[in-house]
Amino acid sequence: MLERNEIGKKVRRYFIEVEKAYQNKATPINQLDYMQLKLNYLKEQDKKIYALENKTDEIHKEQLKTKHNINRLLSNDRYMTIIAFMNLYGISQKGHHIPSLGKKAKKLSEEQGAFMGAVIDPRYGRVNTYDVEILKQLFNIDDLKVV
Repeated sequence: MLERNEIGKKVRRYFIEVEKAYQNKATPINQLDYMQLKLNYLKEQDKKIYALENKTDEIHKEQLKTKHNINRLLSNDRYMTIIAFMNLYGISQKGHHIPSLGKKAKKLSEEQGAFMGAVIDPRYGRVNTYDVEILKQLFNIDDLKVV
């Protein structure tokens, strides 16, 4: 570009025009346009924050489930099957329809946010386990002693 001939002058004028055009486009036209740009930026940031909060909530829920599963494994006496509860507390199985009791226990657990587990039984297959407090509510027991 240091050539002092006609082609060098044309190239120099072209770059000067491009630079002027760029500088004119870079400045905001007025305050309203500038505020609109900022508003759009803030809206994008709000969307990102909302998405991150949702992701954090999901992670927190998964963390609570994991914590519950660890506690369930460490203290398994808090969860038991309906039949085990009835045997342990001396409640007769006669007159009770166990599958309907299971549905009621599941409903109570979901309403109260209590977790449910499962065990494999050789006779019945996969059998749900419920919190002892839910089972006490199911059988209307306040303080029943283990037999």
